[in-house]
Amino acid sequence: MKASEILNGIRTSDRGTLNYIYKKYYKSIKRYIIQNSGSEDDANDIFQDGVMVIYQKIKKNELTELHCAFHTYLFSVCRFLWLQNLNKKEVKVDTDNHQIQESLSVEPDLKILTEETSRYDLYRKHFTQLNKECQKILNLFLQKTPQKKVAEMMGYKSVDYAKRKKYLCKEKLVEKIKRDPNFKEVMS
Repeated sequence: MKASEILNGIRTSDRGTLNYIYKKYYKSIKRYIIQNSGSEDDANDIFQDGVMVIYQKIKKNELTELHCAFHTYLFSVCRFLWLQNLNKKEVKVDTDNHQIQESLSVEPDLKILTEETSRYDLYRKHFTQLNKECQKILNLFLQKTPQKKVAEMMGYKSVDYAKRKKYLCKEKLVEKIKRDPNFKEVMS
């Protein structure tokens, strides 16, 4: 199913589309949440909240088309919601009274979510236009793979060459993003 069909299905609250989204994308969201200190219940809540955020953006005409795969967009929304959830409760221990106080932060602001998602979309759009070698090396560095291992995995003869290659790929990505006509709008 194309992203435009999915957006239209969400717009019309089509059960078939919603079932498709759940069957196709829930497992990856669940895996991410569980790998990042969550439970299956957390994954259910975040997934539903993520779909609702997208639904609200569609209804407000803030989201009319995607410049990435629907899964990428949904994942970024759910990831943002989960990170907000993790930061929502900050537990402080009062050593004098041995009491635990919870300070709750404000619920995530939809405007912030929209801005973050737009930036992520811009990044993904240009990242996917890089050659496969650049995509792979940048992903390895983002995953904090040790430089020596990156050099080995990429078949480079030295760590210095791997660092230089990463630098060049990163510069190419930054240049593409800055030349994008939507760059100023997204970053403002």
